[in-house]
Amino acid sequence: PSGATADTAIAAPVQVAIVDDAGTTLAGATDVVSLTLAGGAASAVLSGHVRVAAVGGIASFPDLSVNLVGSGYTLTASAPNADAAASDPFDITAGIWSPSNIGIDGGSIVNLFFDPNDANGVWAASEGIGLWRTKDGGASWARYGSAALPVGISGGAVSSKRSDTIYVTAYDQALRRSDDGGASWDVVGAGLPAPTATIIVTVEVDPKDDAILWAVDGGALYRSTDRGANFTSVPVPGLVSLPIIDPTTSSTMYVIAGTGASATVYKTTDGGATWNMASTGLATANGARLFTLDAASGTLFAGVFTAGVADTTQVYKSVDGGKTFADISSSK
Repeated sequence: PSGATADTAIAAPVQVAIVDDAGTTLAGATDVVSLTLAGGAASAVLSGHVRVAAVGGIASFPDLSVNLVGSGYTLTASAPNADAAASDPFDITAGIWSPSNIGIDGGSIVNLFFDPNDANGVWAASEGIGLWRTKDGGASWARYGSAALPVGISGGAVSSKRSDTIYVTAYDQALRRSDDGGASWDVVGAGLPAPTATIIVTVEVDPKDDAILWAVDGGALYRSTDRGANFTSVPVPGLVSLPIIDPTTSSTMYVIAGTGASATVYKTTDGGATWNMASTGLATANGARLFTLDAASGTLFAGVFTAGVADTTQVYKSVDGGKTFADISSSK
């Protein structure tokens, strides 16, 4: 094969010819030909029909695929009473989605949070095992943590200045901070509400000042200026989402506040001291839910829907900092 994407059938069927010493195909050969995979990623698996009977001396393999990205893969063909033969090396590239979990050997991954200091650094929160970390963009993972860290992790955030300062939230409803890359942990979060059995705190670090930490607990917004040691309440109209912080001007933030059909976008330009509705153009009868900011362009996206009416879900876009939104999707 010339190459393919991970977990996708190789486009041109792989063919193996059974030949004589002169290289002529033995038209009468009907031997069963087997293929094995070598090279590339160590734990890669070759899937599809890997044993095929030759027809007219040719064995065709129409549905082969390799599950992991890698370079230098080879296929080796073997058959009874014939010498084995290897293919030329080929590469498997990433498709739209491909597995990225080598080293994660247990638990359900419930959240991912990214290291803003390292494009290849990602942490994975597991509700059954604890915390996993990759430093190579997901090619491999290692378990991190200590006895002080619960196994049920719900999410977290990484300092915007230091890769080894991490905050995690857990199903025991406590907020923890590590300053040594997960080797040890301290419970922080004075000023947050007392832990409950149903509310899980979520956190985010200011992209400009890593001493500032934002948390949402029970739909209320809190701010810390001392790396999570202490929090104070920040008034916002209604129950609130975790802020979307402008990475270029961190005093500018957006939240979805309110409940049900009243939920809409609010904006602050003074670090949360005041909030103003930023929803011109959004469908007024719908409740905003999904929300994100394209850091490169400053474009905002909001998803809205009418509760119980599946065919009125819409996506809106703002290119003027939330002053106005335009519908960019037809009803579905």
